[in-house]
Amino acid sequence: MNKTNRLDTLRLMLRRSSFAKQSDIVRELRAAGFACSQATLSGDLRRLQATRVRTRAGYKYVLPEDKGYERVVQPRTLPDYVQQTGIESVNFAEPLVVLHTRLGYAPGIAADLKAQKLDCVAGIVADADTIFVARADDADRQEFLEQLSGSIPALKTIML
Repeated sequence: MNKTNRLDTLRLMLRRSSFAKQSDIVRELRAAGFACSQATLSGDLRRLQATRVRTRAGYKYVLPEDKGYERVVQPRTLPDYVQQTGIESVNFAEPLVVLHTRLGYAPGIAADLKAQKLDCVAGIVADADTIFVARADDADRQEFLEQLSGSIPALKTIML
């Protein structure tokens, strides 16, 4: 896997999870399929301008909050780690698709879906572990499902 994918994965990991130590991040990157040393991670954290800050719960790595820093990642460039998003089940309640996720995953997944600006989606609402995706009036069901699974490839295996 290439450096761009590793950096995209690291960026999303830091936004979605809390890491106190670099060794924890290295372990998570390795589990995601990236052969990464602590030295490589240190360089990546510098490139991303991540810093280690003290919170009430202890230390954690954070990314800059500057809106200009954020970037939308195209789904086709994401490694399996990001695409296996924690979605546990999918239910259909026409014209909605209800995605059940691991606790805390839904807001991030919903934000990723919204960033894709899919033609077939009328709207997306999420809480801590559930996402409601409404199909646009002019989109047929098959097109809707194809666009969703194109944005979140993990859906293909769940919807079969």
